[in-house]
Amino acid sequence: MRSIAIRLPAGADVDGEAAGYARRANLTILGADGAAVTLYAALNTSQLSAAWQIVVPILLATVMILGTMMGSVYERRGEIAVYNSVGLSPTNVAALFVAEAAVYAVVGAGVGYLLGQSVAKLLHLTGWLPGLTLNYTAGSAILVTVLTMLIVLVSALYPARQAFMAAMPDVEKEVDAQAVQLGDAQDALCIWLPFVATPGHILAMQAYLAEFLDSVQGVTIGQLAVDNLAASVPAFGGKSAPTLAFRAWLSPFDLGVSHDAELAILWRAEHGVYQYHLSATRYSGDRQNWRRLTPRFVQLIRKQLLMWRILGPDDQRAYEDAGSRMFNPEHGSA
Repeated sequence: MRSIAIRLPAGADVDGEAAGYARRANLTILGADGAAVTLYAALNTSQLSAAWQIVVPILLATVMILGTMMGSVYERRGEIAVYNSVGLSPTNVAALFVAEAAVYAVVGAGVGYLLGQSVAKLLHLTGWLPGLTLNYTAGSAILVTVLTMLIVLVSALYPARQAFMAAMPDVEKEVDAQAVQLGDAQDALCIWLPFVATPGHILAMQAYLAEFLDSVQGVTIGQLAVDNLAASVPAFGGKSAPTLAFRAWLSPFDLGVSHDAELAILWRAEHGVYQYHLSATRYSGDRQNWRRLTPRFVQLIRKQLLMWRILGPDDQRAYEDAGSRMFNPEHGSA
């Protein structure tokens, strides 16, 4: 049977009856009042009257995913610290969590669609729900899949932001917490930077930093100016500790704030790694200004060390050769 024709009683409202049936049945209706034939399409009369019914499930899914990702960030704070130590920036760390959420979104949407199709097929074959028709059209499947992926990605944005903040070094707190008191004044600091070096890259990383520091020797623009840059290899813990010593002038330079700094790669026996260590002693300028400007200096050094990770093998080998010449006593110091 392809169609049904119904004759209405005389005086009946053909327009109202046809439009009402089209809305209820979601079908296309042709109505004739004796003078003209009118097409009543369900597409033109349908409304999202039940849209509010999906708001609660969407909110529940968002809260569940948000809680799961926040728990993941909290449980992996130690892992985030490891990422920092190997040179990943906070943006890279946040991107890892967004990428993880994207994988969950794709896998969850795909598996959910296949599972829904399988269950629908099983119900149809077994006849457990007679009279129930499950409509999995291409449009609805794409809509649900895209909506699910968007919910997962949006729910992961705040946890990714928290991971970004967890990976962001709080330089000011570290400077305050690890400042070394000289008498009644806090005119020096000694801190471990979250960067480790392999034995083969120790001299190369120092040569890389020395090149950066040498590029700002005697300048009066930018964030940093350096004087008296020198390289040495003292002993620390029974092992060589390549060290860069210099006087750093901190911007704004009209304040006259400077300190004598040493950047060394020291062996930490308790951790079994070579790690960067920074020490600085105020040389000139107001103490309060020095304490305020020093975190910027530490952050600048950290940024340079982060850039070391993106150098190619050829560049790193070139710095290895430069480091060997710089710290080899036979060739003198830098």
